[in-house]
Amino acid sequence: MTRIDRLRELCTLRNWPLYVQILIWMSVVRILVNRMEIRAVLNRLDRRRTARRPLRDADIERAWIGRRFVDLILIRLLKSATPCLVQSLTLFHLFRRRGLDVGIVFGVQKNTSPLKGHSWILINGETPLEPAAPEASCVTLFSYP
Repeated sequence: MTRIDRLRELCTLRNWPLYVQILIWMSVVRILVNRMEIRAVLNRLDRRRTARRPLRDADIERAWIGRRFVDLILIRLLKSATPCLVQSLTLFHLFRRRGLDVGIVFGVQKNTSPLKGHSWILINGETPLEPAAPEASCVTLFSYP
């Protein structure tokens, strides 16, 4: 998919409700992260439901659209050097609200000084929203749920 195709996909009208939700929850997540410890943030963002369903291909494609929009806001517009925490928490919350079975993982990169943290979403036990497998370059510190 070319850059123009990705931009065209981002601009489709059917994605705008998702974008509004992402903007709202990115703001909420940034406030929560600054005021609460991470377990409390996760408990607040997670909607406990008994039935969770695995993500289908259409869900994963929609997740990619959401991830690209979050990247656009955090990296391109806000110039965030470390967007992964807000990105992961926002997408985690939106997926869990829809009853999807996703998890979130927090880790640190191997062989770096000073330590560099990273977080990512687990979908069906995999990391399809990451350009490279974070398990190869990071040590897992905490995963939820």
